[in-house]
Amino acid sequence: MLKKVAIIDPVGVKAGMNYYDMSLLRALSQKDVATFLYSNLQDGVAEVTVKKFYGIFYKSKIKQGLNLLSATLKSCADCKKNGVEVVLLHLFSTQLMSFIVFLICKLFGLKVIAIAHDVSSFVGDDNRFFRNLIYNHFSDNIVVHNSFSLDYLLPLLNTKTVNNISVIKHGSFTDMPNDAISKSQARQQLGLNEKGKYLLFFGQIKKVKRLDVLLEAMKDVQENIKLIVAGKVWKDDFSVYQNIIDKHQLGNRVQLDIQFISNDKKELYFKASDVMVLPYEKIFQSGVLLTAMSYGMVSISSDIPAFRDVVDDNIDGFLFEKNDSQKLAKKINDVASNESRLNAVGDSARVKMLNVYSWDKIAGDYLAII
Repeated sequence: MLKKVAIIDPVGVKAGMNYYDMSLLRALSQKDVATFLYSNLQDGVAEVTVKKFYGIFYKSKIKQGLNLLSATLKSCADCKKNGVEVVLLHLFSTQLMSFIVFLICKLFGLKVIAIAHDVSSFVGDDNRFFRNLIYNHFSDNIVVHNSFSLDYLLPLLNTKTVNNISVIKHGSFTDMPNDAISKSQARQQLGLNEKGKYLLFFGQIKKVKRLDVLLEAMKDVQENIKLIVAGKVWKDDFSVYQNIIDKHQLGNRVQLDIQFISNDKKELYFKASDVMVLPYEKIFQSGVLLTAMSYGMVSISSDIPAFRDVVDDNIDGFLFEKNDSQKLAKKINDVASNESRLNAVGDSARVKMLNVYSWDKIAGDYLAII
């Protein structure tokens, strides 16, 4: 009997999860699985049945909550109608909204696989009661992306649930780059110096990502190297970072694009930049790092467990001691000044994404528990 699997994803395009959804479901469909996606995407592909039940942005929390409730009920009802038995649900925090989605899926009798991208919320708004129910009662299987997440989650699980947890890597983004856009063209469109050296800090700006460490490092970085900061502030105060820029007179070396970045503009930033810098203090997994490596970009990341799990230092990326701006500055100066080394490390990063982080392999790992 043909296996039928669905992803129910209320977040979707709001946080770029649509790429994960479609990549995994397409890879599963190539393994003779009928796949369905319930989210907020407009268009689908032949291999995946896509239904847009969820909205994208709501000014009213009441409207957002009602849409979540109605869309999840529609999604689960459609799953039952189509004979779907297994649903995959993304998990970033154990709040009321996550609880509602998991509860409805279980009330419909669906087998639930929780993909715990973030095992714990970075702003401390997890609900312990909901967390216990989601992990220990509503999830038939739990997927985490690395051993760090596994070690963090294990103490929160009961004896029975521990046996139902699997480590499956987050897939790469190797088919995302637009080959029609060159580095030179990207720089022209962004108004950047074609012969300059550019660092990129990309994505939501949060306290745990320690943009302050990178900005403090910039005062000791060679003056010909500039920094692009592109992303929206999330539960943080950008004035803290602006004060550092002003204090060290970095205004002419730091280019700011502090807003939601469209996919088209994201493409330009990833193509135009030489080095991705991720000075994070804590993370469970990073789509930004995987995307940079998929583009063949060199990355400089803090030496935290989630990054050490992905990066082989000095081979397909570089690591520095977290929270140390001086060591970060030295690493940037050493790396950015060696063009041949940049190319070799970038090539190795892309090869790793093509081989170790391929969606075909990841779909096989999911199929083993589905």
